[in-house]
Amino acid sequence: MPEGSSILAFLGSIKTAKETLALIYDAPRTLEKTGLEYKIASLTKILTELENQARDFEKIIRDKEIEIGRLKNLLNKKAMFKAENLSDEYIEILKLLVHSEESPTYYIAPRLKMPEQKIKYFLDKLEEAQLVSHTFPSYDVGKAYSLNENGRKFLFEKELL
Repeated sequence: MPEGSSILAFLGSIKTAKETLALIYDAPRTLEKTGLEYKIASLTKILTELENQARDFEKIIRDKEIEIGRLKNLLNKKAMFKAENLSDEYIEILKLLVHSEESPTYYIAPRLKMPEQKIKYFLDKLEEAQLVSHTFPSYDVGKAYSLNENGRKFLFEKELL
C-alpha cells in the first residue's frame, strides 16, 4: 500500500505542479489584463472629468454670448442716443452719403460748402455714433466714407430719406 499512496502522492504533486505551472504561465497575461483594466478605468474617469469640464465651458460660452449680445445692444442704444442729437450739418453729410458710395472728404466738402477739416471732424463723430463706416480704396484717396446700415436706419426713422 505504501507504494500506492506514494504513487497517489506523486500524481497529486504532478497535478499541483501542473496547476502551478499553468498559473505561472497565465500570470503575465492576467497581470497585463489587470493593468489594462486599471488603465481603462483611469481613462474612463479622465473622460468623465473632461466631459464635465466641456459642459462647464459650454455654459460659460453661452453666458458670455448673452453678455456680448447685451453689450452690443447697449452700444447700439448709446450710438443711437448720440445720433438723436445731431445738428443739421451732420444730417446733410448723411444725406449726401446716401447717394454716393465711398466718398472721400475732398468730394464731400465742396458739395456741402464746408472746409475739409470740418467735414473730417463731423465724419469722425458720425463714425463714433456708428452711422458711417470708412474704407481705404487707395493710397492717394485716403479714407472714403459710406453710410452704413445704422445710418440708413437713422435717416429712414427720421423720415429724412
